[in-house]
This record gives sequence, C-alpha cells and structure tokens, in this order.
Amino acid sequence: MTFVMKKDNMKYAVIKTTYQNELLTRTGYGIAAVQEYDGVTVVTESVADLSGDERAVTELVERCNRCDLSPEHLGDVVQDFLAGVAN
Repeated sequence: MTFVMKKDNMKYAVIKTTYQNELLTRTGYGIAAVQEYDGVTVVTESVADLSGDERAVTELVERCNRCDLSPEHLGDVVQDFLAGVAN
C-alpha cells in the first residue's frame, strides 16, 4: 500500500512515552506528524521524548498545527525547541 502525503490533512499530535524500570517511572512527551487515509491514521514523522513538560510540547504542537508546518521542517522546529529548553 502506498500513501501519498497531502499537506491539507497533515496534523501534529502529542505523543506520550512512559519509561519504567525497577527504580522509577518517567514520562516524556514528543511530537508526531499524522495523516488520515481512509480512516487509518499514519504517522509520517515523529520525535519522541522532547520534554517531560507536557504543556510545553502541547504548545509546540499547537503552533505547528496553526502554521501548517510541512513535516520536512519538523527537525528544524524540534532543534529550535530544544535550544529554547536548554536556555
């Protein structure tokens, strides 16, 4: 099956990953570019565990959706986000 990316149905979503070992449990939040094809959701790009701050990642996702970010620029946006988190 081949999927053709259409920018008009591209959305970004928060992804949540929980890490657990015998000593601790930690949750990280990331971003995924997703598209719907005939009722099937396909992740076209994703970056997991950007931050433990769900609100910060949710705001990033909302900005990407408002700006209709092309998935080819997601890496640049993530780098800028991480540079801002480090400062």
